[in-house]
Amino acid sequence: MLVLFFSCKENKTSPVLEAEPNETSIMKEVNVTNKVYDAKAMASLDWLLGDWENTSGEIKMYERWSRENNNAFSARSVSVVGNDTVFSETMKLHTANDSIFLTVTGAQEDVHQTVQFALISSEDKTFTFENKAHDFPQQIVYSNPSEDTIHAWIIGIQDGQERKSDFYFERVKE
Repeated sequence: MLVLFFSCKENKTSPVLEAEPNETSIMKEVNVTNKVYDAKAMASLDWLLGDWENTSGEIKMYERWSRENNNAFSARSVSVVGNDTVFSETMKLHTANDSIFLTVTGAQEDVHQTVQFALISSEDKTFTFENKAHDFPQQIVYSNPSEDTIHAWIIGIQDGQERKSDFYFERVKE
């Protein structure tokens, strides 16, 4: 079972499947001018692979990352209350145009929305993805503060207020 720990706000005015944005347009939107992210940088995200859980509180969150190939990882994230799935989305990390992108597809009420974020920073096991044109969040950050842990957070402006939500995960041990 997997979980995605952030939600991209659904656009209620456009209930159609949106095409995945063009990587070049996202690069311009986030002002990425240094294309330094390649397969080697992608390999530095290998620690994400596997099953993760956050079981603090009433909502249980699960996330599973798998390798598709050397240039792409995919994940599914779910949030569960009791026996009911209350949130679900898929994610993909992939390389294109010498950069790394995080593509998030959320499902709500049979409507899918795809949002793409470009990697803008990767320092000290902290990877920041950004899409300034998105309503919320504008940034998604994954960090690996210690072995078998993820600290992730989303940041952005929502309703005129800066907002940040933190998510802490531990690796599921077999």
